Amino acid sequence: MTLSRAASLPLVCLLSLVGPTGCAEGGSDGPPRVGDALPEFTAVLLDEAGMEGDSVSLASYRGAPVLVNLWATWCPPCRAEMPYLETVAQEYAADGLRIVGISTDQRGALDQVRDVVAERGVTYDILLDPRARSTDLFGAFGLPVTFLADAEGRITWMRLGPLAEGDPAFERALADVTEQGDG
Repeated sequence: MTLSRAASLPLVCLLSLVGPTGCAEGGSDGPPRVGDALPEFTAVLLDEAGMEGDSVSLASYRGAPVLVNLWATWCPPCRAEMPYLETVAQEYAADGLRIVGISTDQRGALDQVRDVVAERGVTYDILLDPRARSTDLFGAFGLPVTFLADAEGRITWMRLGPLAEGDPAFERALADVTEQGDG
């Protein structure tokens, strides 16, 4: 007997609690590594009205440090870390940090994406990736996945799985990429 995708997702998320990643779906040959350039990726931006807006490329964020977070509405660890990411976005905005969430939800899930973004108080950019192309480009074998890149678009830090609030390695990486670590 096989489970449908919708029926199997809670099981996948439950099983992922014992592993190093969050919610599993998609897959590839592995993630880019620290020192690599962010993958070339373009998707539609969720605009301020919660509608599909203009296409945006990750390359358009060059010139500022950027945190890229792949997530989905069906992934509890993804939703749980969103308020922390919003706090990071607010705290580091003056230092130029941009946060980009890439929703890998299917096209019919726009209402759910909009609801989760509103419920979690997210104001950072959300790109819509209904075909989950980003999971292949970023080598995501589970969600959430987070990459931190410098102003030149080079990956300086990454996490496969949920971010823990106050993680010292993540805080050092943020300080380094935003130059708050200078002193």
